Amino acid sequence: MKLKVYTQTNGEQEYEIKSVHSGHVNEDTALTVKNYPYSFNLRTEIRYWIESVKNKGQRFCSQTLNPKTNLWNKPKKSTYQFLSFIVELENTYIEHVGISHYANFEQMEKIDNLMFLNAMQPNELKAFYTLFLYSKNKNPESYQIYLNKGGKKNWNIETFQVKSENNSLLEK
Repeated sequence: MKLKVYTQTNGEQEYEIKSVHSGHVNEDTALTVKNYPYSFNLRTEIRYWIESVKNKGQRFCSQTLNPKTNLWNKPKKSTYQFLSFIVELENTYIEHVGISHYANFEQMEKIDNLMFLNAMQPNELKAFYTLFLYSKNKNPESYQIYLNKGGKKNWNIETFQVKSENNSLLEK
């Protein structure tokens, strides 16, 4: 699966998603990357996590370590989304992918990929399919247009089962 990323130096480019990280929910469990650029000639660490807030959603957070004082800087936080994921790209960049509360069916189908489903906790998976069913029932004409374009028909939470030992999902 490819992800479009915009950078100031390279513009917009597509990269292959190497992996989806899960379990990074606060500063203590954050995904830490060493040798991150800081200022013009310094290197430091950066950590990433997904913050969840009830009735708001999830957001991507990052925080760098000040190499001069050895203290963590103030975290940078994105806007809230329905679900957010930390992804590692083929060039070892860390990015985030999310789905908003107002996502259309094409956007949801991109997330309905076994790579992302394995990264979801059981309650997130249930919420994802609940969002899909809500959108389908609220706007059936939009769903029919999506199907006419060749969209996926077999959206059903019962087609997956939770593997209890590590919360990963397997198709039945």
